[in-house]
Amino acid sequence: MKRELLVVFVATVALYLPTARYGFVQDDRGIIVANPAAHSVGAALAAFDEPYWPSGSGAGLYRPVTILSYALDWTISGGRPGWFHFMNALWHGLAAALVVVVIARWLPPVAAAGAGLIFAWHPVHVEAVANVVGRAELLAAVGILGAVALARRGRWVVAVACAAFAMLSKEHGVIAGVVILLDKWLQASDDRPYPVPFWMALAVVTLGYLAAWFAVGWVGENDEAVAFYGTGLWGRLAIALPAVLHAAGLLLWPASLSSDYGPQVLPMRSAMSLAALLGLWVAVLVPALVFWCRRRAPAIAFAAGLATLSYLPTANIFSRGAQSLLARRAAGGARGLDHDDACRPAGRPARCRRCRPPRHGLWRPLVRASARLAGQSITGAHPVARSSGIVSRACLRRRGPRRNR
Repeated sequence: MKRELLVVFVATVALYLPTARYGFVQDDRGIIVANPAAHSVGAALAAFDEPYWPSGSGAGLYRPVTILSYALDWTISGGRPGWFHFMNALWHGLAAALVVVVIARWLPPVAAAGAGLIFAWHPVHVEAVANVVGRAELLAAVGILGAVALARRGRWVVAVACAAFAMLSKEHGVIAGVVILLDKWLQASDDRPYPVPFWMALAVVTLGYLAAWFAVGWVGENDEAVAFYGTGLWGRLAIALPAVLHAAGLLLWPASLSSDYGPQVLPMRSAMSLAALLGLWVAVLVPALVFWCRRRAPAIAFAAGLATLSYLPTANIFSRGAQSLLARRAAGGARGLDHDDACRPAGRPARCRRCRPPRHGLWRPLVRASARLAGQSITGAHPVARSSGIVSRACLRRRGPRRNR
C-alpha cells in the first residue's frame, strides 16, 4: 500500500509542478500580496479574529488557518509566488493520497490508487490548485479526509483536530463530522462503535466554529446572494437547480471549464426550465445512489455522499443564506445595485446584516487576546499589520473581491 500511496502522491505533484512558474493572479493579490496578515506568522495569529477578506471589502468569511498557511509560505519564500504554487501541489498530493487511504477500505490497492489518480488529475481541480487562493479547498479536503482516516484508527483527539483544521480552512469543513458519520454508516454492522465522547467533541467543535463564523466571518455579508433577492421558493430553485446540473456535467465531461463562472457561462433563469428539471433529477439521483450502493459498492456510496455533502453548503436549494459558488458568480453582473438606498430608506435603521454594525459578543475579544498573545510570543508585534486597512482599500479600489472564494 505504501508504494501505491507514493505513486499517487508523486504523480499528483508532478502534474502541477509547472504551476511553480506562475505568478499571483486574481484574488491572490487581494488575499495574499496586499494583505499584511499573510506576510508573517505573528501577523496571521494576531489576525485570527479577523475576516478572511479585508473589512473594507464587505465580504467577510472566516478562514484563519488558510491565512496562517500563506504567512508560513511568505516567511519561507520571501513572497515568491512559485513557492506558494509548489505548496499547493504538495497539499493536493496529500489530499489525493488520503483519498487512496479512505477508499482502500473497499477496494484493492491498485484500484484505490486508480481512484486517487482520477481525483488528482481531474480537470475540475485545476482552479483549486493552480490559483493560490484555492489553498482553502485543498486544506479543507485534507482535514476532512484525514479526520475520517484517523477516526477509523481510533485516534479520536487527532481526528477532532483534523475536523477543526478543515473548518478553519474553509466553510465546507463544517461537514467533517457528518462525513465521519457517513463513513461509519458504510462500515460493517459488527464494527465497534465510535465512543460517545468523540461524537460530543465533534459537535462541540462544530458549534464553536459556527459561533466563530457568525461572530467574525459574517461581517459585511448579506443574508443571501444577489441573485436571490425578491425570489420565492420556485424562483430560487429556477436559479439553483441549473447550477447543480452544470456542476454534475463538469464532473462527467469537463470540456468547458472557466476561471470565472459569470452570466456568459452560467445564465440566470427566472423560470423553471429543462436545465432546472435535469438538475432536480441529479439532486435526487445522487443521494439515492448513496443508499442503493451502501452494500453493493460502498466506495461509490462514499464518493456520492461526500459530493452531496460538499455541495449542500453552497447549493442555495434549501436556504437563501447559503453562499452559492456558481450562482454568486452568475450574479456578478448585477452587483451594481445601490444596496444602501434599498436598505436605508428615509434614514431609517439598516434592515440587513450587511449594513448593521456587527455584534461579536465575547467571542471576538477572547480570540483576539489569545491569538495576539501567541503571535507576540513567537515573532513579536508586526507593525505592518496596522496598515492593512490602507493597503486593502487601495487594492479593492482596483478590483473587487470574488466573494465566493
